[in-house]
Amino acid sequence: MALFSECMPSCARKVLDTADIVRDGDLVDNVIRQIIKRDRFDIPGNLFVIIGRKTFSAAVDFVGEAKHWTSAIFVGEPTGAGLNAYGDPEELETPNLHIPFQISTAYHQHGVSSDRSGEFKPDIPAVMHAAQYFAGSDPSLEAIREGTELLPIPVLVTQAGGQEATRALERRRRLWSGLAWYVPFTEHDMNRAGYAALAAGKINDAIVAFEMNATQYSSSWNVWDSLGEAQRAAKNIKSAMASYEKSLVLYPGNNNARDAINDMQKNGH
Repeated sequence: MALFSECMPSCARKVLDTADIVRDGDLVDNVIRQIIKRDRFDIPGNLFVIIGRKTFSAAVDFVGEAKHWTSAIFVGEPTGAGLNAYGDPEELETPNLHIPFQISTAYHQHGVSSDRSGEFKPDIPAVMHAAQYFAGSDPSLEAIREGTELLPIPVLVTQAGGQEATRALERRRRLWSGLAWYVPFTEHDMNRAGYAALAAGKINDAIVAFEMNATQYSSSWNVWDSLGEAQRAAKNIKSAMASYEKSLVLYPGNNNARDAINDMQKNGH
């Protein structure tokens, strides 16, 4: 795993190799603290983490903490383990045949509690092929050095607006739709981006974000609830009613949607 930072616009990007550091999970917190002390890392586009199938154990702990505490952009291929996983194995042996085996002793949770995935997917895919490997080239590093199409879609919503995020999403789907594991954004990240736009008074951008989420995660009651809230803020009552009703179909216990529908029917807004 490697981290990349841009020190100044006029200088080349530096590479900090953390492969040895993150082999010990006890060191992860200290590494994260050193990163967040430096303001230049807290800008999307200045900090990158390369991940792949060999990213597991303590390295996944690092990825989870970097995801939570920093503005890191993840480049490469899915990790070899999920953000929520068992670890810290203890070696034992069977009593009679003395066959050694290991059993996990701790549960590490770095993602949302509902995340049962066995991998963490990158923001920017960069797949290593045999020809590149034997040629000594690194597609992840090359993607970072090229510096194009690097900001995650949710970040684009908040920084560049809904229209640019939509165009970027269309481009990326054309580029990477052939990768079975490619996911352009998580429901959680896009939901946060939508509410950030809503809080900033950018209602149209918020609607775009929630519409993206509703398209990507159509079976989630929460994305429709959020979309209904933004549409209501835009005074698009008919669309808001439809979104809240969709949320209720998926989750009849959503009292927020039921209250919003009753209020709109009573007051007309």
